Formats: sequence, structure tokens, C-alpha cells
Amino acid sequence: MKFACGITTVPSRADDLLPATVASLRAADFPAPRLFVDGRADARHEALSPDVTARGEPLGAFGNWLLALQELVIRHPDADLIALFQDDLEAAPGLRGYLERTLRPASCYWNLFTTGGADTHDPTDSWAGPGWNPSRRPGTGAVALIFPIETAILLLRQAWIHGQPRDGIRRKAFIDDCVRRCLQPLRVAELVHGPSLVQHKGALRSTVRSQLQLTASTFGETR
Repeated sequence: MKFACGITTVPSRADDLLPATVASLRAADFPAPRLFVDGRADARHEALSPDVTARGEPLGAFGNWLLALQELVIRHPDADLIALFQDDLEAAPGLRGYLERTLRPASCYWNLFTTGGADTHDPTDSWAGPGWNPSRRPGTGAVALIFPIETAILLLRQAWIHGQPRDGIRRKAFIDDCVRRCLQPLRVAELVHGPSLVQHKGALRSTVRSQLQLTASTFGETR
């Protein structure tokens, strides 16, 4: 499988969360994701990746993420999978190899950050069993999303998603909910993995999950 990978970030994280995320993804065999900096890039970003896209004037998290998805599709039309990571995660050891063994083409997308656990009754839980399963609570974070390139193109074709940057309420976040709102009516399922394949390290916001768990209860097992 051929991946096209990117990390969305902001200049304020260039000294702490971003380097740790890049190092973690490099160890997971994603050696050089393109950095999409929502603001001005500098030598710190160039030291972390040979490929950097800077916005100059910030667009907000949603605008940066949406343009990052579009740019990866345009730059890598022969990719099988588009992977977009945020700058505050730790990847499970052996992640890429595990994904290559377990992801199967389908009308779906994969969310690598999974809240809760199969043996709990927490209403914020998003998974119901080990391995890949349809999410019980779609739209619970955009820390690490992977799309078949056909699904990424389908998402980019939806008029609704392009109206969100003009909405002041949605300008800064809520990527997860926008993806869900666009793809659910098209019968494109969100699949999540038990246990979580990434651990979240920063603050997390969600329009529909105001009490969303900030960290995964179980994390790191790839067999």
C-alpha cells in the first residue's frame, strides 16, 4: 500500500509536541510526513521534514486540515491511502506495518484514536471490540485519520464541507464532526480499532463530544 502522509500543526508547537510526534511517526515507519503549518514556518520545521507547506496567515485548524487533505490528494494521485495526523500524538510501535496487514479497501475511513474500552459502559466509548469495527460514536476526534484516496476525493467533493471555514463557530476546530456529517449520509463508515493505535498528548475539542476523553484507555498493541 502506498501512503501519502501529512501532519497539521501550528508554530507554537514547533519545540515540543511536534518534534515528539514526528519522532514517534518516524519510529512507526512514517519517515517524513509533509508538515502543514497553520502560520509561518521556519528552520525548526525544515529540520523535521523535507516537505513543508506554510499558510503564512493562519486559517484555523479546520481550514488547514481541509487544504492539507486536498494537497495530499493532488500531490500523490497514485497513493492508495491518505493519512492525516495532528501534531500531538504518540503512534503505536509497528503502526505502519500493522496497517498494511489489516486495512482492506472498503467504503469507509479509519480513525486511529479510539476512546473507551470494550468492557466499559462509558458513554464516550467509541469501540465495541478488538480489531477494526464500525465506531459506536463516529466523529470522536481527528487526531489520526486515514482515508482511501477515493474516499478522500469523495469528501472533498461535498459542498457542505467547503462552507465550514466561513462559519465563525466552526473556523477553529470540529474537523471530526464535519467529516462525519459529510460521509455518514453517503454510507461511508468510520472504523475504529481496539485498542487505540495512537495516544493523544494534547488538548482535544469536539463539537459533538464536549466530554470527550482526552486519552485512550488502551493503547499500543499491534500484532
